[in-house]
Amino acid sequence: MTHSLNEISALARKAARGAGMPWGLAEESAEATRWLCAHRLPGVECLASVLHDQDRAAWEALCPVMARGVWSSRGTALCPIAAGASLSDRAAGLAGLAPLTLRSCRAPLMLLPFACETARLSGHSIGLTTQQFAAVCTGNALVLDGTFSPDRPPADVTLTCPAASRTGPPVPLTDRAAPDPAALDVLTGFAARLYAPETEARRRDGAGASGPGALS
Repeated sequence: MTHSLNEISALARKAARGAGMPWGLAEESAEATRWLCAHRLPGVECLASVLHDQDRAAWEALCPVMARGVWSSRGTALCPIAAGASLSDRAAGLAGLAPLTLRSCRAPLMLLPFACETARLSGHSIGLTTQQFAAVCTGNALVLDGTFSPDRPPADVTLTCPAASRTGPPVPLTDRAAPDPAALDVLTGFAARLYAPETEARRRDGAGASGPGALS
């Protein structure tokens, strides 16, 4: 079964909120998941993996600790959403710097949407290299080689700006996604946390309650 990108984005936003992410990061999660799905990549699967590992984590455990040339996490691994948002915020100062290492990043594929946005903002291409893949991101295209399993352990990511030249066709786009049903179930489960549980008082006072004027 396929789903529209709007459906994917809406579910991702709710799931991120249900997992305890602040509104800003939930919005970033939704946009990143949609972007990956639009580029025929496993965005839903990546987000499901990230939320499963970071369920209800405090912001202090998500935001990157920035030292010269290395970003790392106060927790067990770096959140790609928080790291990606921080990357976009620093787009103007990346060009010409020494390579940046993002240490032990979860689902590093989720960095790609942020890298392409950073490239657009900075006017310079961004290169990302991990054990799984190598990518060159520009403001309007992505060239990507490698394997993309969201279930692999966290990995170090090397970022360069500008990127080393890389040949190959850009990743084609689509307006539908066919994510793994199990990953969709994970996101649906997190999203369900946003809905208040049914109580006896809510059932008694709800629209379906019997009483004067109620349909029988």
